[in-house]
Amino acid sequence: MNRQQLVEQSESYLRDLLRVNLPPQTPVHLFGSRARRDGAWNADFDIWIDAELGSATLNRILDAIEESFVSFRVDLVTTSQLSTLAKIT
Repeated sequence: MNRQQLVEQSESYLRDLLRVNLPPQTPVHLFGSRARRDGAWNADFDIWIDAELGSATLNRILDAIEESFVSFRVDLVTTSQLSTLAKIT
């Protein structure tokens, strides 16, 4: 598998994983260098889930990523996490 195939398969896996584990129509946004398309081929995936998620759901998603073939760092952030950060700063 070449680099491009690994990136494409990782993107597809993450999309499917989120689709299965999130309520229908949950807004999910890719941000950072991968969204801007200006990062290295092995840049991390920065994903914002625009929803309030329970810890069980978030942990299930994170565990699935950790146990998968995806070799890129994946940073997930939820709206509730962003709200907490905004209150701190």
